[in-house]
Order: sequence, then C-alpha cells, then structure tokens
Amino acid sequence: TLATRIAVMRAGRIEQYAPPDELYETPATLFVAAFVGSPAMNFSRGRLVGDAVEIGSVRLPLNHYRFKAAPAPNQEVVLGIRPEHVTLSPDGPIEAEQLFMEPMGADTLGWFQFGDNRLSVRLVPQIARSLPPRVRLSLQMEHVSLFDSTTEARL
Repeated sequence: TLATRIAVMRAGRIEQYAPPDELYETPATLFVAAFVGSPAMNFSRGRLVGDAVEIGSVRLPLNHYRFKAAPAPNQEVVLGIRPEHVTLSPDGPIEAEQLFMEPMGADTLGWFQFGDNRLSVRLVPQIARSLPPRVRLSLQMEHVSLFDSTTEARL
C-alpha cells in the first residue's frame, strides 16, 4: 500500500492496475477480490432476478449497483462483500447460525452460516462475546461486488 498504483498479476498476466483503494473497493476480477484484503472478501454464488440478486432463498436488492454493462436475465453471479460491510441487524434479510468467533485483538471475526453460504463479519469483541447462536445479518449493498460466474469479470 506504499505505491500509488499496484499491478495485481495472475499467471504472468495483469488482472488489474489501479490505486490501492480502487483494488480494494472495486476489484476488476474475482481473483483480485480474493487476493486483496485481510480478512478475505466473502463470496456467495447466486443469480440475478430482475433488479435483485438471489442467494439461496434470500433476495437482495441491487438498487445502487453500477453495472459495467447490462447483465443477462437470470445470469449466474458471484456476490462479493467484505466482512466490515456485513452487519448485525434485528430485521436483516439473512438469518444465520453462528459457527465460531475468531478474536483478532481490536476486532473479532465472526463466522456465520446461512444455507450453503458462509459469511465472516467484523465485530466489536464485546458484542461478539454476547451473541446468541442465531442472528440476523444485513449486507451494505452499496459495497457489494458482482462477478460473472463464468468469466470472473466484474459486472
């Protein structure tokens, strides 16, 4: 992160060349999204349904998402979201089971399961210690990244 621009390479090919913030916030490919950041970005497979993405039985609106080009109807996608953009929310659309907590000093990384999907959530340690076995989660949809499940390119 000392450079003004970084090249992320894969198999001798540049996947993305951009400032560090752009690599982190708007990765151009699924590879860049997985490579940049610690803890790693969460990934869930789903499909586009109208103006929403469906992950298992959960439908999430994509009102704020800026597509690079018009997606295909019912397109298979991979949704990516960073752990700091997943929040505990009593009325959140995702009901998840607590798997385990990973204390990391100033933060605790909580791991949760919903359907076939696993999410990591950055939590304040005091809150993490008092969570019930099942919680409701929300995704800050303005921070999601969508990738074509075949080409792995950002949509």
